[in-house]
Formats: sequence, C-alpha cells, structure tokens
Amino acid sequence: MNAKIAVVLSLIACVINCVGLAIPYWLVASKDEAGLSISVNSGIWLVCYHGVIYGLQVDKCNSYDDPKILTVRKYILFS
Repeated sequence: MNAKIAVVLSLIACVINCVGLAIPYWLVASKDEAGLSISVNSGIWLVCYHGVIYGLQVDKCNSYDDPKILTVRKYILFS
C-alpha cells in the first residue's frame, strides 16, 4: 500500500517538475509612472525587461549570473 502511494506521489511530482521547467516566465511585473514604463518577465533561466525610460526604449534579456538584474527586480517588486 505504501509503495503504491509513493509511486503515485512520485509521478505527480515528476509532472509538476516538467510543467515548472516548461513555463517560460514565473514572474511578470510592471510599473508605470510619469516618464517611466517598465515590465519584467522573470523565468528560471533569464530575466527580460522592456520599457520606456524618459523616451529611451529599453529591451534587454540577461541571465541570472548578471548582477544588473537584481537592481531592476528590486525596483519593480519593492517600490
């Protein structure tokens, strides 16, 4: 009986794990203020941010080993 429960739970965990890896973005956030419009798409492998900052178009994607993405995520999430 316990072995059957373990197998079923392992199969469910495997399916959830595959879905988690297949989803392109886990977090999507955006902020609009005067002169500033930015959105951040954060996934398991990289972060992309798109926006207009005082008339300047910004479209960039970085991997998680780039230290610049931490400041963008702090601005979007905590302000």
